Amino acid sequence: MLKKSFIEKEKEYSNLWFADPPNKKEALKIVEQCVKDYPENLNIITEDLASLYSQLDQHDQAIQILNKELDRGIWYPKYLFRSVWNLKEYEHTVTRWNEVSAAAKENSKAEWEIILPPEYNPNKTYPLFIALHTSGHNIARFKESWTTLDKINREYIIVYIQSSQMVGSFHYSWEDYELAHKDIHEMTKEVFANYSVNHEQMIVGGFSESGTLSMDIALNHTYLPVKGFIALSPYKKLNLHTKENILKAKQQGIKGSIITGDQDKFYDEQKEMLAEFDEIGFNCYFSVKDNFGHWFPEDLEERIDISMKYIVEK
Repeated sequence: MLKKSFIEKEKEYSNLWFADPPNKKEALKIVEQCVKDYPENLNIITEDLASLYSQLDQHDQAIQILNKELDRGIWYPKYLFRSVWNLKEYEHTVTRWNEVSAAAKENSKAEWEIILPPEYNPNKTYPLFIALHTSGHNIARFKESWTTLDKINREYIIVYIQSSQMVGSFHYSWEDYELAHKDIHEMTKEVFANYSVNHEQMIVGGFSESGTLSMDIALNHTYLPVKGFIALSPYKKLNLHTKENILKAKQQGIKGSIITGDQDKFYDEQKEMLAEFDEIGFNCYFSVKDNFGHWFPEDLEERIDISMKYIVEK
């Protein structure tokens, strides 16, 4: 039997971890085994291990990991440890975390990486897909999970944008929406200045936090006139969607897609958003994977492909 890739194992334990309800104990067992089986992925595994130890009240193990990583100048996102961050036993670690993270954030800036079609011709315009990493990821890690079919890779310019909001050594967030929009605007202007983009064929997408941000770009902003959004496991941000803006997006021919699992922790919120869209007549494709939680499904490529066809068809 072939050994599973780490990406497959990560999906396996993440599906347990972020299910509704979560099964963190079983997730931890898999992560502990991953330490032995996937030494080349220890940065990710160690982070998840410390987080699960904290969430399961195994604080000694978590603090030992965090301090060992801080010795190397590595700091993990605070939100992974929010529930235990103010406990007395974490005080020394938190002090060290604050010092290391403050120094690292001083030079943080937004970045982008572009993937061109194999036969890219600068004299021809191409549709653009803008992929926004999820909270806690960077471009490199997000690319491993946000995968698209060869057909899309051949036909689209794909640009991955990385936020300037550093929340860990290898982790970035879009939490400050004002700064997020500024970053995305600046990065896409650079893309437009250097590559041949069809401005009437742009789609934006992302997972969880960036899925919600993608919806916000499409429904509430004009600096990036996208044709639609693909939101994997988004959540319902307060005051994100007004009926007026949804109607305006509909009149502009914008369409959307929400991809999720029926065990996603935001599943009820996603159904509420879909009901709001249906009430106004806004076209939004809703794709649900059975028995799946808050993570990247193994058939994401096909679901993205279907979503993109839905958005671009007349």
